[in-house]
Amino acid sequence: MNDNDAQDLATDPHVQFVEEDSVVTIAASTWSLDRIDQRFLPLNGSYVYSETGAGVTVYVVDTGIFGGHSDFGGRVSAGFNAIDDGRDASDCHGHGTHVAGVIGGTDYGVAKAVTLVPVRVLDCQGSGTVSGVLAGLDWALADHQQSGRPAVVNMSLTGPTSGALDYEVSLLLSGGLTTVVAAGNSNDNACNYSPARVPGALTVGATNTNDGRAGFSNIGTCVDLFAPGVSILSDWYTSATATAVSSGTSSSAPFVAGVAALCLEKYPTASPGAVSQTIVAEATPGVIGGITDNSPNRLLFSLLGALRDGAGDPTSSDAQLLSDPGFDFGQIFWTSGICSGGSPTGCSPDDDAPIEAMSFASRSGNTHASLGGNAQNSQITSELVSVPGNATSVELSFYLWVVTKDKSKSADDTLKVQIRDGTGAVLGTLGTFSNLDNCPTYIRRFFDASAYRGKTVRISFVATNSHGQPTWFLLDDVGLTAKR
Repeated sequence: MNDNDAQDLATDPHVQFVEEDSVVTIAASTWSLDRIDQRFLPLNGSYVYSETGAGVTVYVVDTGIFGGHSDFGGRVSAGFNAIDDGRDASDCHGHGTHVAGVIGGTDYGVAKAVTLVPVRVLDCQGSGTVSGVLAGLDWALADHQQSGRPAVVNMSLTGPTSGALDYEVSLLLSGGLTTVVAAGNSNDNACNYSPARVPGALTVGATNTNDGRAGFSNIGTCVDLFAPGVSILSDWYTSATATAVSSGTSSSAPFVAGVAALCLEKYPTASPGAVSQTIVAEATPGVIGGITDNSPNRLLFSLLGALRDGAGDPTSSDAQLLSDPGFDFGQIFWTSGICSGGSPTGCSPDDDAPIEAMSFASRSGNTHASLGGNAQNSQITSELVSVPGNATSVELSFYLWVVTKDKSKSADDTLKVQIRDGTGAVLGTLGTFSNLDNCPTYIRRFFDASAYRGKTVRISFVATNSHGQPTWFLLDDVGLTAKR
């Protein structure tokens, strides 16, 4: 149509407007959402997802959440307030609302149908105490155990090293809560901060729009992966439609928490270890610039494939419930009896007996558990775990290597496989091994643990040596599998 035709058309009384046609497109996603669903730059202007986090809960341990924001669509529950200021768990600072928007906002969030639970441990100035955080985490764990829903904890906060806080996070992991934490914003070693240093938690550093490490982001071996953390647009607490732009690893962690929620929608019985392994394994390697000090060059990728087991391998719909099957995290999950496969002194025979020529290596990885080895001595190692009530069956398996100097024909030294409650009281003994079961290498053993469905229990191994020659019970690759 030329100009004259347009003018003629405009005079037609049946025509309201005459204007040049133009191209319209879907509104572009924020750069950060756009980044996590593709492997490489440049951005393509969209965020693609197949899961929404429906049926999954995310506990946002922060300044609270403004639940009246339109972006949340009524998916914010009452939550918990640890601050003694007469307020509820609603946000009076903004940080928690911004974080929650990244996790699960309809417009700005990764998991757009997730349930958001505010756990307010930081006040209107954005500060709090370790004791307040502990109270919030205790509440979240109890609420999770009561609800039984798959759940994630996001902690976009940091502080100096704290054994109490680290231990509390380990309880979350043992209780089945995938836990995501910010690496911190000091351009320092994340291992110098809590809870960033906790093994098993997903510790997240920050990247910018060019896939470079953000200059403020903490680094080091305690970081598991990176996610967008510069100029992040999300919800704000001042009105039902307010937004704000923020930068920091506090903004990076919720992207990972959102992806964890997507993973748990797809695999609702997955353990924290399996979720973490899957997210880290699927992250895009080698694209981040400015990576130093042994930090992982891995950038979050949201379109997850097959679930990984505790060893990082794809697994079936059967869920591994233990957080540390191979004893790789020392005494974070398993109590006592842990030794290094590469340094067996003190964990296996160390005097001049003939069996010293044997190699007491781990079955896989670098670590295993060794119990016994001392006359008239008892040792126990155990991991706390929540067993889902909806499993069709539950199976305990492990690899056991029995090494003994005891030449008698009686069962002088024993290893009991027990199920105990959270206080350590024995609920049942699944089996007993002794010095008479000595063998040349690891042998896999199986037991039915279905009787403990719906309970939180300690998977326990108890070794007792008599007054005679000692026996060592070497354990590795323990599995507690919920079958569906």
